[in-house]
Amino acid sequence: MIFGAGDFTVNFGGFAMGGIGTATLAAIILYQALSIGRGKSVHPAEAGAAAE
Repeated sequence: MIFGAGDFTVNFGGFAMGGIGTATLAAIILYQALSIGRGKSVHPAEAGAAAE
């Protein structure tokens, strides 16, 4: 959110991504980085259906 509010801009050659685009990309990367190591959770209803 700080990236978007501060209008942070990232330049890749001739492409510039600023504001909300940079904040969105940072949120996606952070979400993926924090979910490393978590196992795939199984919903209890799905576990019961799989046992049948």
